[in-house]
Amino acid sequence: NGNTGEIILSMSGGLDSRLLAAALHKNRLPFRMISYADADLSAANDVKTAYQVATALDLPLEVITLNQPSEADYKELHFLKRGMNYSGMAFILPYLRQLPREARILTGDGGDKLLAPLNTLPPIHSIRQLARYIIRRHSLMSLRLAASLTYVSQELITTQLEALLLSTYKTGFQQTYADFLLRQRAFKWLFEGEDRNRWFVNHQAPLWSPELAMLLLQVPEGLKADYKLFSEVLLCYNHTLAHIPNANWNLPVTNTKAINRLLQRQQFKYSRLLNPFVQLIQKSSAQKTSNIPPCLLNWHNASKGEFQSMYKIEKLSIENLYYIRSLMDNE
Repeated sequence: NGNTGEIILSMSGGLDSRLLAAALHKNRLPFRMISYADADLSAANDVKTAYQVATALDLPLEVITLNQPSEADYKELHFLKRGMNYSGMAFILPYLRQLPREARILTGDGGDKLLAPLNTLPPIHSIRQLARYIIRRHSLMSLRLAASLTYVSQELITTQLEALLLSTYKTGFQQTYADFLLRQRAFKWLFEGEDRNRWFVNHQAPLWSPELAMLLLQVPEGLKADYKLFSEVLLCYNHTLAHIPNANWNLPVTNTKAINRLLQRQQFKYSRLLNPFVQLIQKSSAQKTSNIPPCLLNWHNASKGEFQSMYKIEKLSIENLYYIRSLMDNE
């Protein structure tokens, strides 16, 4: 687009930046790959995977080692964004300061909203259930803590979210949730991180280019299910990169069956409080009563068949059965 300056790709261990690396390499556009190792080592797996991507492309990977964010970093982030980008991101400021200001810094922002499936809801039957699911799935803090910090009641926070969801409701809860992820989570929250970056560098997010974004938003969700579209696009650019595991999953994007099982487990993890039979078990366990069958009070003796017959559950994978047990044991 007439831009000049060196291209630097900010690498993670995920799929979005990897797709950009594959596209740049396929089109023979010169670029550098830079990643970071944070002080808490939470990005260690990302760096390991980024090295695999760099090796596959026969390119070096530069890694910037970060210290713990200073008080000045927190203050600067607050000054720049006035709370619109949360303080937990202060650690990234030293990384941004070390990137060349004259270069074009590319990130994979947007890939998880445009190429990945958005209709990943468990069974939802009301706006209130959807609001509770969103709070449980996407909150950075508990609803109780948010209410105490803002002096806004938990009920008011929930009802305001319900009103917002109702204002966009058209064809069902799945579409309402997808609209929330795009309009609220991406456009009103994640974009603040991009704006933060642009205080320091010439940050560009190619996947959010209007033409490409509009094209990808028109792709039916069924084609994106289990990351099938992501897999096909990455395979078109580079087979080797497509088969390198995603650092977040420890699975390659081409293993759509395993990804399907992973997504199902994630759905269950965040929706378990919406499930009446799980609520009943939790309540009875907390009260130490025997209002439910003994087989369900003893997780390790309850069989899959007993769960299904007692609560008329038509489909219950063995993975979800084990997951129910582990979650309830840890509650």
